[in-house]
Amino acid sequence: MKKLSFIILSLTCFIQSIAGQDQLIFSDTKNDRIYVANLDGSGSPQVLVYNATGDTAGPTGLFYDAVNDLLYINNGNERETYVISSDGMTPITGPASFLPNSNPPSGEHFAIQVDLPNNRYFFCTDNSNGIWVANTDGSGTSQAVITTGTSIDNGSGMDYNATTNTVVAGSNESNNIVSVDVSTGVSTLLFDNEDGVSGPRGLRIDKSGGRIFWAQHTGGNNGSGKIMVGNLDGSGTPSMLYDVPAPYLPYDVLVDERNDHIYWSEFNRSSGSRVMKGNLDGSGSPVVLHNMSTTGYMRGLAFANISAIPTLSQWGLFLFGLLIVSLGLITVFNLNSVKTV
Repeated sequence: MKKLSFIILSLTCFIQSIAGQDQLIFSDTKNDRIYVANLDGSGSPQVLVYNATGDTAGPTGLFYDAVNDLLYINNGNERETYVISSDGMTPITGPASFLPNSNPPSGEHFAIQVDLPNNRYFFCTDNSNGIWVANTDGSGTSQAVITTGTSIDNGSGMDYNATTNTVVAGSNESNNIVSVDVSTGVSTLLFDNEDGVSGPRGLRIDKSGGRIFWAQHTGGNNGSGKIMVGNLDGSGTPSMLYDVPAPYLPYDVLVDERNDHIYWSEFNRSSGSRVMKGNLDGSGSPVVLHNMSTTGYMRGLAFANISAIPTLSQWGLFLFGLLIVSLGLITVFNLNSVKTV
């Protein structure tokens, strides 16, 4: 039993030594780049894709397909969607491949979500239809998701719930949040400006908790905003989790249901951008994970499990893990030899 415990401990140390950091990806609209960064705030963000879209408008919404190692990128003012292989942590020079069924429709492209089992992607735009769906291989044409019910002009934040086959989206212009049954195209109002919704941007669903989280602007282009939460079924009144003071403007959010954390991107037009972290219940003060003074307009966020290039300390842990496993095996071998004699 002692030998078995020793081996298990050795293997645990080894696995921990080679396990990569949890990471996130964010877009830099001003410089047309995609960055990857550690989720715990350690280290410095690294460029994952240079010249991501090949346009001056740059990338906005992001979705990382971990199964096929593909990164989907929405391009704001250029009204297009792209896809590119992330290639681990090796920096790539774009532009990414253009998906022709993303344009038309017209209108700036913002958030994007991919439904992998059905080979389709959803994206929102700032035109009258707001939410669209298209094939991930670029074939065919995009179709409006909403066919009846509450309209959503200028769709600026969106998430897809595969369990219920619904899209929840926010409108920066209509100041509302709707839920759309994808199979029927029926859109139902969840919250509007009478519930405190004002200029929603990024939006994420907490499926296990039955909640919606989003970022919204309160100070126009000069900064300031809020991180908000409301019930997924539209009941009750949304509440503020965190206040975002000027000159920072919140844009996209990510929800970590396992650890009860929320992340969001902030930018201002003069002194760079930040990745922030807070608690899902709004307790405590948010912390700055990454401060990018040279990154103009940080927009989209996405979780990633891209393998990071090991740091010197990580290489040390890796070698230490190998040493522990080797010693464990040698010890077991010697004990067996003595027992046999």
